[in-house]
Amino acid sequence: MALQQIFEPNPGILGTSVAPELLYWVSSNLEAGTTFLLIDLKNTTRVDSSGLGTLMIAYNRVRRVGGTLALCSLHPDVRLSIERAGLLEKFDLYTDRREFENFVSGDDDLHRYAL
Repeated sequence: MALQQIFEPNPGILGTSVAPELLYWVSSNLEAGTTFLLIDLKNTTRVDSSGLGTLMIAYNRVRRVGGTLALCSLHPDVRLSIERAGLLEKFDLYTDRREFENFVSGDDDLHRYAL
């Protein structure tokens, strides 16, 4: 059982085309007992309403089992869309993968950032 897993969507828009893969990734990792999940959005430049809905579904699945779903490397437009949807405070936010991995390994206790 891995303690953490990282998902990196294809470059571009987080939307309908990514939803099935992302939700499958969340479900399969939760079934395997993974407790920390990170979505690395470094190559994501936009998120549409389908992407926002998918993030909310993923968040609810992870929280239901007591896990953590985090986001990192948010493009300013992506961050703004998530914030406007009222979802930003639901996720642990990291500047990048390294910060997330340091937190999970116990090397860093500063795991939320504010912009």
